[in-house]
Amino acid sequence: MWNRPKPRPKLIIHTTDRHLSAGERVRGSGKFLIVAIFIMIVATRLIPGWFPSAKDFKTTEPKTVPIERVADVVPPAPAPVAPAEPYGPPAPEKEAQSFGPANLPAWKRYAVPLTLDPAKAKIAIVIDDMGVNHVKSREVLDLPSVLTLSFLPYADGVAEMAREGRTKGHEIMVHIPMEPLSADADPGPNALLTTMMPGELKAAIDINLSKFTEYVGINNHMGSMFTQDTLALKDLMKILKERGLFLLDSKTIASSQAYNEAKLADVPAVERDVFLDDDPVYASVARQMKIAEDLARKKGFAVIIGHPKEDTIRVLKEFLARADAEGIQVVPLSAIVKMSETENVAQEHLPPPEPMPEPSAPSP
Repeated sequence: MWNRPKPRPKLIIHTTDRHLSAGERVRGSGKFLIVAIFIMIVATRLIPGWFPSAKDFKTTEPKTVPIERVADVVPPAPAPVAPAEPYGPPAPEKEAQSFGPANLPAWKRYAVPLTLDPAKAKIAIVIDDMGVNHVKSREVLDLPSVLTLSFLPYADGVAEMAREGRTKGHEIMVHIPMEPLSADADPGPNALLTTMMPGELKAAIDINLSKFTEYVGINNHMGSMFTQDTLALKDLMKILKERGLFLLDSKTIASSQAYNEAKLADVPAVERDVFLDDDPVYASVARQMKIAEDLARKKGFAVIIGHPKEDTIRVLKEFLARADAEGIQVVPLSAIVKMSETENVAQEHLPPPEPMPEPSAPSP
């Protein structure tokens, strides 16, 4: 037997660095991958900023603004602020035109100035119910001489017409509606009633006196009930005294106490002497005018009341044309009030007709 050579020892190296065949995988690699992913997820939740997010890689381009739009993005300079107006009461309204200084009572400030002729008898012609019938009221406005026009405060356009009357040289009064005897007679809105409390009465008077300006006093429209109530009259006189107005007692009833209460309250006042047109026909009005002339010559003056009626206007035109030649001076009512105050002229009145009718509401 021959000696066979011994085989050389082979070097065997175990390694995983080898190519895997299809379908073959490294043992344990899947578990390792799952664990790695889990660790990364936990790290991104617990350590903010540790793992970059998608927005960290987002780039934004700078916003460009066209040159013509630069002014739109530049804040404008603040507008100058005007200094605040000084706080205070509103500027007073312009005072109505007057013929006397402001320290005089209203009836003297707004009285039409007139030089009295001592040689002539005086007649004051008061026209009531002015302003309701525009056509006839304007005919009265166009009459010559100085009339005393008493406007109903509820008439349409009364302020304009009263101003026109002043412009034409007439004196202005307020013809305030007052409670009549008959419940069927309607004196008009805001009438003074005997049932009113003092505050209600003042409110009604204020409304009536607010409709126009530059008046010298008031007289009653209707009012045969109101002018007999001394308590209501006392409240009225307080207001007239405060406002510096005088009172004409129209004497719609013989038992009126308005004149007496005015004198007791030291309010300038006169009474009506003659109604021209209780009967509005020409012959009756002319007869009443003759009575007034005779009374004026007897006692020096007379106060007459008429209305804007056709035959009344006709009689007045005729009288005004001849008055001066017959020794009669037509004067504003304020002149008679002044005479009564300064000369203490005795009031001599004709007895009113019996029965004395309550004047009806003026026709529209």
